[in-house]
Amino acid sequence: MVYTLLVSECSKARNDALHVDMLRRRVRDFPADPMSHAGLAFRLALIEPRSRAEALRIAKKSMTLAKNQDRLVRYCATNLARIAMMLDDYQALRTALLQLVEDAGRERAEDTGYEFDFVDRIDPSRCGAELLARYRALS
Repeated sequence: MVYTLLVSECSKARNDALHVDMLRRRVRDFPADPMSHAGLAFRLALIEPRSRAEALRIAKKSMTLAKNQDRLVRYCATNLARIAMMLDDYQALRTALLQLVEDAGRERAEDTGYEFDFVDRIDPSRCGAELLARYRALS
């Protein structure tokens, strides 16, 4: 909980360097927590474009951790999809959408619903029209 408060305060203060440092510390202290990895990956993609490869690697790790623990799978896959869109990485986007489609119908106490607000920005010719249609069908 303390990390959540610290991260929130760093964000409010717009202290990006300290914000990323707190997120890295949270990942270091909670290496099996998918949410910690997802938060760090998203923040790196958002504020440090030169950290593109690291952001994608950490986002994929968050999804792997989530799948292994059978919790927060949709959350982490959606996070990867959003990061992939930010970084224009359609291979990572396909990975995320495929995971979301394969996860259809799974119920978990700890997860989010499917999100579609970013779908209209996806180029079907780069993503795969069939995969995109399968994801849209989940709405």
